[in-house]
Amino acid sequence: MELIQASARCNNHCVFCAQEGLGEEKFAKDENDLLQKTLAAVRKNPRIAFVGGEPTLHPGLIKAVSAAKEGGALHILIQTNARRLAYPAFAESLKNAGANALDISLQGSTPAMHDYHTRISGSWAQTVLGVKRAKKIWLTVGISTVITRSNFRHLSEIARLAHHLGAEGFHLNLAAAYGEAAKSWARVVPSPEMVRPYLEEAVRVSKNLGLSLMVLGRAFSDEARDLFAGIGLYEIGTNSSPRRKSGSIYSLDEMGTVPISRPKPGLGERRGPPKTGEELKKLFPEIFTGAELPGGKP
Repeated sequence: MELIQASARCNNHCVFCAQEGLGEEKFAKDENDLLQKTLAAVRKNPRIAFVGGEPTLHPGLIKAVSAAKEGGALHILIQTNARRLAYPAFAESLKNAGANALDISLQGSTPAMHDYHTRISGSWAQTVLGVKRAKKIWLTVGISTVITRSNFRHLSEIARLAHHLGAEGFHLNLAAAYGEAAKSWARVVPSPEMVRPYLEEAVRVSKNLGLSLMVLGRAFSDEARDLFAGIGLYEIGTNSSPRRKSGSIYSLDEMGTVPISRPKPGLGERRGPPKTGEELKKLFPEIFTGAELPGGKP
């Protein structure tokens, strides 16, 4: 799939954003520039994806999609947060121009979880409405989630929400310590060891729901290739990922080994022996005070 970098602008401000520092020179400067980039991409590959930033903010997107369709594009994907899709007129214009699939960013199963990641209040409601609008006009939808320290325990819930909204696929990838996430990686980038059981469960749930899967740079099926921007960078069954440098290895029996980028410990990091429960209570009394498990047991 050939990627077209449309707008550097975005109406979210995600804590894990990898676009930070890329430079706007990589993106289309104006409508004519986007049109030229689009036609050049179609000549290389009839399967294209508009990415950003947030491509729906580019004023020339609809014209570029239409030109791509007229130029022979067989598959036109938009990578988006779907907030503009919440407006019926825009969604229908995108569909009528020739777009047939959306790769939609959804970072939580609840408004609070998603809006924490986007740092935009109300973004979850708009994104969910955008997904619903897209499905109403028969656009194909894949849901993409970046795994962070704040959502990794809820991956199965996000998979179920994606299925409930009518998505055909689910894309999971770990946040990496570059771009915006590098500024505060300790609270954004999770340890693969922590993520593993939740990711395995999310994979099982997604398979049971019939979702096409893309996980940690690996497509589980050919169908997933048409659902997510950047899939063309990877080969099914390989361990290579051009966006990631080799780091510690995260293994899943179903996927083989996949290289995962992990930040090196900072100079100020100190690791001591593990603490007992009583020691932790003394260190963090506010966490344990009045804490109860379901059923009233402390």
